[in-house]
Formats: sequence, structure tokens, C-alpha cells
Amino acid sequence: MNKFIQKLQNLLDKVDNNIQSIKEITTKNQKLTDIIFGNDSTVKNILKENNQLDLTKSSVGFDQWKRYQHCSVITQLYAIYEDFVEELISIWIDNLPNIFEKYSDLGMDFQKQYILGIAKLIKRLNRNKYPELKLEKLINIPKNTNINYKLVQEVFTDHQYNLRMSELNKLLDNAGIKNTSDWLQKSNSIQQSISSINSNQTTVEKELQRFINYRNDASHNIQQDNILNFNELIDFCNFINTICFSLHDLILYQTLERMIALNKIITLGQIRQYRDKLKSARLKVNNSILLSVGLPTLLVKKETSICKFAKIEKISIVSNDQYIEKEDIKVPEKEQDIWIQFNIDARKNWTVYIFNFDKLDSGTF
Repeated sequence: MNKFIQKLQNLLDKVDNNIQSIKEITTKNQKLTDIIFGNDSTVKNILKENNQLDLTKSSVGFDQWKRYQHCSVITQLYAIYEDFVEELISIWIDNLPNIFEKYSDLGMDFQKQYILGIAKLIKRLNRNKYPELKLEKLINIPKNTNINYKLVQEVFTDHQYNLRMSELNKLLDNAGIKNTSDWLQKSNSIQQSISSINSNQTTVEKELQRFINYRNDASHNIQQDNILNFNELIDFCNFINTICFSLHDLILYQTLERMIALNKIITLGQIRQYRDKLKSARLKVNNSILLSVGLPTLLVKKETSICKFAKIEKISIVSNDQYIEKEDIKVPEKEQDIWIQFNIDARKNWTVYIFNFDKLDSGTF
């Protein structure tokens, strides 16, 4: 797996682990709340008999307990979300020289935004937000003919406002990542998450705005009526997690589009049938190509905002009604049905892409 994809996966694993930790701690805290403020006399008597576990007395009231739980979960969840977005952009910017060989290939709009961002950072150098940044680094702007150029990531991660949809869209757009709001709105996983929060009466943008409002209130003097219960806090954890996963897929998809334009990724075929238990997909392969076990692929369904990295674990062909397993296979020029087992779940009508290794070098994707 290449460094770019590995960095994306590591970031995704980190945010998922952090959010799962919040959910686990919140769940245990809720059980503790039930013990301290509940009416189960059997539990209370058991606790009274064990002095070290006497949780039946508390100088903190129920409302105050819930207030601190709410504020700690919401503020930490926002911090995880914001850090994820900034790191995601940094990974994208760091990989741009691999998919845009020359600085001029990035286009005039990107270059203009980069220069404006450099100017803003220079003004803020003495404010200690970026103590590691030096003026010499900022003014070293690449020339149009430069290859192996290096971009200052902080130009694109620097922001002053909370990451509601408009600000998120602007931040990513400035970094060359387009159509963020549309991508998130089409995501099936996000739609399932928000439907569990507020039926079908909300959108991704509205729900993200509501989360930002809770975050702002939690940082100040939140009103008791605005304190979320346990289930609502867990719902927001799931919502932010799906936002992060979908943004990861967006970065991967836009990298895929560029790689297709460079003929460094090609279409293998579309999944015509999928067997869940076996994680096995039937494809009608359109290109003459050598397939082998372990080959990296990308599984895509743009209409529902899906782009996943996957590896081939098993290849089979059907001959005389028998499935014959192959370690590798040379697909002929004509179309051929093959069965491929991936290391992740897929679905019917997803498109499978593979890397054109003849066009890749050691420093690319």
C-alpha cells in the first residue's frame, strides 16, 4: 500500500478509535449515572456494603452531572472533527506533487489562492499559532516549471471560524477539493446517520450547523434546556464519524479522477453480482489485463459518494459450471466474467478500478 493511502487509512483509524473511545466512556458514564441517581435499591445496598465502591453519595446534582458530560463530549468531539479535517487537507496537499507534476498543472485559481494564503500567514507569523513556520519557508513560492515542488500545508489548513458546512466547503475548495457539500449530501451512510437523529426532517448542512451550535454553547454558559441526553450524544458521535469517513472517500475519489486523466488508473469493470457471505463479486472485465491476488483496487459508486481502497484476495473463473480458483489470470481482449473476492464489503453496480503499473513510478501514488 502506498504512503498516501496508508496515511489516509492511519488518519481514518485514529479518528474512528477516538470517537469509539468517546462512545465507550459516555456509555460507562451513563451506567454510573444510573447507579448514582437511580432508584434501584438492590444496587444501592450492594454499593453501601463496599465502602470503596460507595457511589450512592454525591455532592454533584443530576443536572450538573449531565451538564459536564454534555460539554466534555461535544467539545472533544468537535476537536476530533476539526483536527481530522486539517490533517486530511495536509495529506492531500503533500500528495499533490505526485499527481500534478508541475506547479503550473495546479491551475491559476489554485496558485492565486496559494499566494493569498501565504500573505495571510505572513501577517500572522508573530501570533504564535505556527511557531515552526519561518518567513524563508513562506516566501519560497514555486515557479510554474518547478517539479518536486513543496507546498506549505498551513496555507490551506488555516481558518478562523468553526467548520460548519459553508466554512468546510470553502476550506476544502481552496485546497483544490471540490463539491464537498454535494458529496456529503449524497452519502448513504450520512443519510442513515441523520435519519436516526431527526427522522427525514434535516440535512447534512443543518445537522452540522446544529452540532456547531452545541459546540459553541458548550464552550460558554450552556442552558439546561440545551443539554443532550445519552442517546443524542451517541448519535452525534456516529454522525461526525460518518462525516469523517465520507471526507476520506472524497479525497480518495478526487485523487482517482486525476489518476484516470493521467492513465495511471484504469477501469477493470462493474460489479454485476455480489455475494455478501463470501465478499465475492462477479465482474465483466472490459480490459485486457493481468490480474493477481494481492492487487490493490479502488471500489467506487459516485452516486452515493463511495470510494474505497481494497485488495484482491481471491480470483475465480467459471468453467463447465465449476469455480476454478486462480492466483493470477490474463484476461483476454474480449469481455470475460470473473469472480473476485475483496478484503472489504462491496455492492452490485460499484465500479472497480486498478492501478496501471506500467504508467506508475516509485514516487507516484
